[in-house]
Amino acid sequence: MRILIVLALTAMALLVIACGGGDEETPTPTPAAVATPAPTPEPMPAPTPTPAPTPAPTLPPTPAPTLPPTPAPTPAPTPTPAPTPEFKYQTCFEAEEAGETRLRGNVGTGIGFPAALVNVADSDNDGVVCEVAPPTPTPASTPVPTPTPTPTPEPTPTPTPEPTPTPTPEPTPTPTPEPTPTPTPEPTPVATGRPVPTPLPPGPAVSPPPFPNTFQGSVTIDGQPAADGIEIYAEIVEGTVIYATQSVFVSDGRYSLLQVGPPSTQFHNDTITFYVWINGAGVAAAETAAFNANVSLLDTLMVQDLTFTTSGS
Repeated sequence: MRILIVLALTAMALLVIACGGGDEETPTPTPAAVATPAPTPEPMPAPTPTPAPTPAPTLPPTPAPTLPPTPAPTPAPTPTPAPTPEFKYQTCFEAEEAGETRLRGNVGTGIGFPAALVNVADSDNDGVVCEVAPPTPTPASTPVPTPTPTPTPEPTPTPTPEPTPTPTPEPTPTPTPEPTPTPTPEPTPVATGRPVPTPLPPGPAVSPPPFPNTFQGSVTIDGQPAADGIEIYAEIVEGTVIYATQSVFVSDGRYSLLQVGPPSTQFHNDTITFYVWINGAGVAAAETAAFNANVSLLDTLMVQDLTFTTSGS
C-alpha cells in the first residue's frame, strides 16, 4: 500500500513540470511534505506443515518351505551264495588210483573213501562213499534129477480127397483211398518197477566165491542225461539169463555201486550186459563188460559209462 502512494505522488510531480514549461516561470508552491506512513509489514502466511510421509509397512519375509531330505535308497543286501564243496576226485576210481586211505563205513569191507574227497552221493550219511558189501555166500546146490520124456505115438493120418475147385470170377477191385497216416508221438520213457530177479538155481559148491565187480559211471538215454530214479541193472546171459543183479538208481545222471557177483569163478570172462528198465521192459546198453573173477578186494571198483537208445526199441 505504501508503495502505491509513493508512485502516485511521483506521477503528479512529473505532470506539473510538463505543463508549465512555455510561460513565465511561476513560482510553484512547494508542496508540503506529506508524511509517509511507515510501511505496514505484510503478515507472512504461516507455513503449512508438510505431513511426514507414512512409511509403508514392512512385511517380514516369508520363509521358503523347508522340505525334509529324501532318504537315499538302501541297497538290498546281496545274498552270499553257499560255498560249493570242492571235491578232489570225481569218482572213487580216481581216489583209488591216487592211493587215498580207505575207510570202513556202515556197510562194506573197508573199500570206501571219505565223502569229502569224492563227488559221489553218501546214501547212508556215514561220511564214507563207495563201500563194497561183502559177497553173499551161495548155499550149496542140490542136484535135480532130469525127468525122462515118454514118447507119445503119433496117429497115422488118413488122406482126405480134395474137392475140385470151381473157378470163381474175381470182382474188379475198387480202389480204396489210403488214409493219411497220423504221426504217433513216441512215448517219453517212464521208469517203472522192475520185477525182482529170480535167484540162480543151486549149482556146485565153490568156496570162496569171487569178489564182485562193482561198476559206476554216467547214464545217457537218447543223447540226454538219465533222469533221477531210473533203474539200472546187469545180467550175464548164455542163451538164457543165468545171473541178474539187483537194481541201482540214477542220481544226477550217474549210477554207482552196481555189484555183479556171480557165485563161482566159472563166470570168469563171461559177458556182462547192462540194462535200463523203461516202460516195463529192459533196454540193453551199447556197452558191455567182461566179468573178472580174479580181482582182489581192493580192485573191485570199475568205471563204465552207459549209453541207451530207446527211440527205436
